[in-house]
Amino acid sequence: MTKTQIVNGLTIARVVLCAISWFMMTSPGVFLLLFYSACLSDVLDGWLARHWQVTSEKGARLDSRADLVLYLTLTVYILPALSVPAFIWIGCILVIKGMSLFLGYRYNGQGVALHTWQNKSAGIAAVLYPLFLNTPLRLVWLGLSVILLTYSSLHELKLVIDHKTLVE
Repeated sequence: MTKTQIVNGLTIARVVLCAISWFMMTSPGVFLLLFYSACLSDVLDGWLARHWQVTSEKGARLDSRADLVLYLTLTVYILPALSVPAFIWIGCILVIKGMSLFLGYRYNGQGVALHTWQNKSAGIAAVLYPLFLNTPLRLVWLGLSVILLTYSSLHELKLVIDHKTLVE
């Protein structure tokens, strides 16, 4: 097995772990174990690709799509715990992200998902949110996550609009 196959295998494993976790949402412990294993594969595949110098456009596209599945899984898991205002706010963030993908596709012929530090920090905050679901810090962490997600989504949209020739 080549290094590229190992890295892409980890990315595909993230999608598989997310798919399995959908069937475990009523069992929080099992869900979180699967979900955070998928998150670990996200960190590991990127690190290994850079460390082994096997980054590729195909791998970046695969990683972006696996990230989408990861965050969709997280969104479906936390939606029942959200209040109506948070639900609406997250809906607006998803619309902004959708606009970025649409415009990226329109300008470049493919969806654009940028790996900026803003997106990474917002992603980390969002991924950690389930750990706070049953704690007094739940609303504080939700607020922090939503603010970071809003900022990163607007920043990404601005980059896509300003630089119409972006690639993934």
